[in-house]
Amino acid sequence: MAVAPEAIQTDEHGQPYVFYRPAPDAPVSRVPVTPGRSVVQGVEVQGLQAGYVQVFSR
Repeated sequence: MAVAPEAIQTDEHGQPYVFYRPAPDAPVSRVPVTPGRSVVQGVEVQGLQAGYVQVFSR
């Protein structure tokens, strides 16, 4: 899965994460991810499940 580069945040320990929700009406969750290579669609990440909804601001 690819996300917008600006969606990837870093916590106080340097670990990357994104804000996502498992469904449009679900609460926002901080999901740890492992960034990969840059692609046309954004940055590939490991750690998200298919169907998650990206949140750009909390």
